[in-house]
Amino acid sequence: MSEVEKKDNPSYQTVGGYLKTLGYKEAWRISWEKADVEDRKKVLDIPNWNNRKFLEITGIDVERELAAGCSGHKTGEEE
Repeated sequence: MSEVEKKDNPSYQTVGGYLKTLGYKEAWRISWEKADVEDRKKVLDIPNWNNRKFLEITGIDVERELAAGCSGHKTGEEE
């Protein structure tokens, strides 16, 4: 918990913290950042994978990010 969060939520001492809310795409980004490369690659194996739709929903361009970090990985969109 940051100092700013503590200042904005003074009751954190009484209740032992506070409820932090995240936007949908922000939550996806945090989850994506915590996933290891193996788990990130697994999304490409989802039946009927569509990178464009996933990007629209989550804000994450999986194929671009994997291509940048893993040369030789598929980057084409299949429909």
